[in-house]
Amino acid sequence: LHDRFHQKFGVVRGNPEFMLGVRRVLTTESDGSRTLTFSMTKYINDLADEFADDSPSRTPVTPWPTDTIIGTKEEHYQPTSEDQRKYRDKGYLRLVGALLWIHRMCAPEIGFAVSQLCSVMSMPSRQAYELALGTLKWLTAHADIGIQFNDRRTTAIPDHSFGAHDLHAFYDSGHDQFNDGRAQHGNVLMLANGPVSWESRKHDVIGDSTMYNEYMAGYHAVRRVKEARNLLTEIGGAFADFIIQPTPIFGDNAAATTISRGNRPARHIELKYHYTRERVRAGDCIMLRVPTADNIADLF
Repeated sequence: LHDRFHQKFGVVRGNPEFMLGVRRVLTTESDGSRTLTFSMTKYINDLADEFADDSPSRTPVTPWPTDTIIGTKEEHYQPTSEDQRKYRDKGYLRLVGALLWIHRMCAPEIGFAVSQLCSVMSMPSRQAYELALGTLKWLTAHADIGIQFNDRRTTAIPDHSFGAHDLHAFYDSGHDQFNDGRAQHGNVLMLANGPVSWESRKHDVIGDSTMYNEYMAGYHAVRRVKEARNLLTEIGGAFADFIIQPTPIFGDNAAATTISRGNRPARHIELKYHYTRERVRAGDCIMLRVPTADNIADLF
């Protein structure tokens, strides 16, 4: 069968651990639990080799420098046509596209960096190119980490603990970060002690306060949770047991948490964001506050 497929399609035998640049390894721990690890070490190192000539000498402490904002609508971001051509030719689009793939597969922690870099794909610059190389340098230093899932262990934050079958989520938002008044928000959905879904992007509308931005971020987390609950319901069987109870969704803004429960009036907020209250009343989720230090979505 292999020979016939090879004659027609040119099949190449490969290591079944690898697929689309992602290595998947299942190990049995000393306590009898099983850990599934997703990593892209080879893909990241190959990408680093491709851009080695321009790579920074020092490894950044974080994937993205603190208080750094770029964007085609930012006043300070005005690359010349020559610069745009130069860094497009250097492979900016190729580099950022690869970083986006890594982020989607097993590196949620570079979400904000990738969102920023993608926002200037049409107008690359020296600054954007160097920032992208910095993100790649950071990834290279952490290439073996990836993401992990475990079928028995328990994780905990203050006042809450989660087993492998406990679906839960975190969300967070900035405030007035960009020149147009909008802010970045992010969320992450956790199951089996690891992240199964995540996003980091700009809000669609301007929030007039930190609370408003956080409330909107909660709405996006609720939608993600609802999608997951629908999927688990359709799969059925043991998976349906994961959602017997409302899914806890954690944010670090007390006012947004209170409003999401319907305990305060919020007539100035756009109607669609009150979808959160509907899902709370339906028993799909419960909105809870968590200290910022324990909010995983703060990464975004």
